[in-house]
Amino acid sequence: MRSKLAPTVSRRFSGAAFTLTVAFTLTTALVLSVAGECLAKGFIEFRGQRYYPTLGGMQGEVGIGFDPVNNQVLSVAETDVCGNLVANRAGNNGVSWDPINQEFWMINANRQVYTFDANNDPAVIFEIPQTFNVPGVGSQTLHSPQGLAVDMNHVYVVDFGPNIGETNSNQWFKFMRDGTPVASSASTDFNARLQDHTDSFGDATVDGIVWIPPGSPMDSGLFYVAVEHTGIMVLDENGFFVDNFLWTENGLVYGEHVPFAFAGITVDPSTGDLYFVENAGQLTHVWVRLEDGPQAIVHGIAGSRILGPDTRCPRNGLFAAVSSYFSLTYRTVDGMLWTNAFNSGEMFTIDPLTRKETSMGTVPGITDAWGMGYDEERDLIYVYQEFPSTLWALDPNTLQPTVLNPDPGFVRELAFNKDDNFIYGVDSGNPGTLVRFDRDTGDRTEVGPTQYVSGIAYDPLAGKLVGIFQGTLYNIDPATGQAQVRAQLPSNSGWEGLAIIPAAEVVTSAEPTLANPSLVLSAYPNPVSSRSQLAFELPRAAHVRATVYDVAGRRVTDLHNGQLDAGQQMLFWNGRDRSGGRVASGTYYVELQTPWNRGSTKVTVLR
Repeated sequence: MRSKLAPTVSRRFSGAAFTLTVAFTLTTALVLSVAGECLAKGFIEFRGQRYYPTLGGMQGEVGIGFDPVNNQVLSVAETDVCGNLVANRAGNNGVSWDPINQEFWMINANRQVYTFDANNDPAVIFEIPQTFNVPGVGSQTLHSPQGLAVDMNHVYVVDFGPNIGETNSNQWFKFMRDGTPVASSASTDFNARLQDHTDSFGDATVDGIVWIPPGSPMDSGLFYVAVEHTGIMVLDENGFFVDNFLWTENGLVYGEHVPFAFAGITVDPSTGDLYFVENAGQLTHVWVRLEDGPQAIVHGIAGSRILGPDTRCPRNGLFAAVSSYFSLTYRTVDGMLWTNAFNSGEMFTIDPLTRKETSMGTVPGITDAWGMGYDEERDLIYVYQEFPSTLWALDPNTLQPTVLNPDPGFVRELAFNKDDNFIYGVDSGNPGTLVRFDRDTGDRTEVGPTQYVSGIAYDPLAGKLVGIFQGTLYNIDPATGQAQVRAQLPSNSGWEGLAIIPAAEVVTSAEPTLANPSLVLSAYPNPVSSRSQLAFELPRAAHVRATVYDVAGRRVTDLHNGQLDAGQQMLFWNGRDRSGGRVASGTYYVELQTPWNRGSTKVTVLR
């Protein structure tokens, strides 16, 4: 279900470079049309990679770089991934990690490329003259360097030119590692493709560049160029256009700042997480890369902070209205996290992306609320009150509570399991006991011993309860109470209540626009029986991924994920999901993706 507050996003597919023919022979009818809306729900997506935006809160300005050896970030200061100061560094216009010498390289407004010596002082590696000759191009000018990228052999610099904002002022330059000019955008399609990034002010300004090294789960060997206000341009190693990603919505904001005011971009190559500096607030923000398939994103709350989802370092959002929260749940109807003020019974919603807090009013009769869990089927929030111990069913539309159990015995937090329709909690014993409550009668049953936790939620993807205690996330079996470690968090994170958000509920804010004309997909016969056949033609060898999704954007199965040769190709689907079960009647989407293009078809299956 999409939150009513989430903006919709269109995805443009292009590329007549190859054609596809889809032939299905299932025992069902399939109806195909070019569509991608199911895949655009729920997360930021770049080139098939999915990201969840989370607050960074680090100090940043202009350039930014990531040290994969020590897991540190450098902008105006060097910090760890949690934003804790590691070293004071001089300001810069661009930063990159040098994979050979394993050190940060920077460029300043005077066009000096430098690093830091043993005394933490700037040491110039080479200086680029303002005007220089590029082989095959002639005289070129570097006016205002705004980004630096270093790979194994070369140094790349982006320049927004003499007239900030004018598309044709933007350039990139390629140098040897000693500063010898090699190439420039003058002989590529860079400026022509930059026209797509003209913003509402009539500007297009490049503000950063990052090289994706080999071994990264992202686009190894390519370059991401941050273009202020509009999105990201992807270039190959020769500076030629590969892809654009254009922001199409203003709904994704961090606090009061629009996230596409780029002033620098970098990547953690081991995780694929993206970091960028937003020049409006001069803060570094983080997009946490999600693994393939449906994801359960865990949020927590502690005192007056919302935490998550990066398990290495929970990102904090501060609230001013209330000093203490202890419970948290996610309501799918409005796409909001719900919590309450412990001492007053005042209910609040918190936008999981913006951290914006809104008071919903005070619940009559409930104070000292310790736990909350959401029942989507009935649109009810179950609330556990500490003193006197009471289990309530709360209508979030009217804030009217109904007593379910007046004396259930003390539990910490609540979770609603939509698969068995029971309410779960963990009592205060040590190690603790998992208990369940009947949602109709409030009757309490002890399931068995479990890990004592201070927060609990239900993960429908894993079929497990998820609990938190002193920096450790646990999976808890709702049938037995058996607990296993799920992830380790910083021990001082102070997590209390937990809430889980499916990836499909997060705002999507990017639209890929690809260089090649649209893919043409068709299916036959229609209706179909036994198995499906996917035929297509590649103009050149490429890594190809073919995936089947359901209407909620969940991956049903992969048809292919690997290298294919140029020419006619054929893939098959047996009408089953990843576990081998037959798919049910309904609408499905088949997406085929290459490094330069993708296409999607809508498929209606009738069993």
